Amino acid sequence: MIELYNFDRCNGTITSTIPIEQEPATGPYPNTFVSCAYSKDDTKLYVVEYSQNNDPSYLWQFDLMSSNIITSKLLIDSFIDPNMGVASIEISSKQQNIFICN
Repeated sequence: MIELYNFDRCNGTITSTIPIEQEPATGPYPNTFVSCAYSKDDTKLYVVEYSQNNDPSYLWQFDLMSSNIITSKLLIDSFIDPNMGVASIEISSKQQNIFICN
């Protein structure tokens, strides 16, 4: 499941839940969202959908400025994770590379 929240750092309250990607009501759950990163200008959200078997894992992009964030979902890449354990996603300071590591 992917949800965005507004967080007030001064008083610690969370408001305005925006559901982006819901998990299925029943299993099996072959894929899991494991890591995310924001673009430097905070307009894009990058999310890794990790496969728990030998199927491909995916790197997705969501446009946070879109009037419908859910439909802005764009596949950036798919890959086989031989170690089956994506743990982190980082975006380079110049926005030219996305690094996925375990």
